[in-house]
Amino acid sequence: MDKALRNALIAGILIVSASVAYYFVIFLPKKEAIRVDQQNKLEEAKKDCTKRIADIAKKGGGASSSEYKTALDFCLSSKGY
Repeated sequence: MDKALRNALIAGILIVSASVAYYFVIFLPKKEAIRVDQQNKLEEAKKDCTKRIADIAKKGGGASSSEYKTALDFCLSSKGY
């Protein structure tokens, strides 16, 4: 009975260790890579929208900051952000 308990404890410890290792070695790096990728896409979308709004502003005259923010929000929401 003593060997069975010892083997069960060892198996449990190995399972927990494998789970913790998976979390830190595989899951977290993938999650961080996805977050960085999304952040880069958002920055790129902001630059694109800002450039488009600046081009429109040059053609049509000046716009207030609230109009600029509204246009930027609309542009980003149309891109899914």
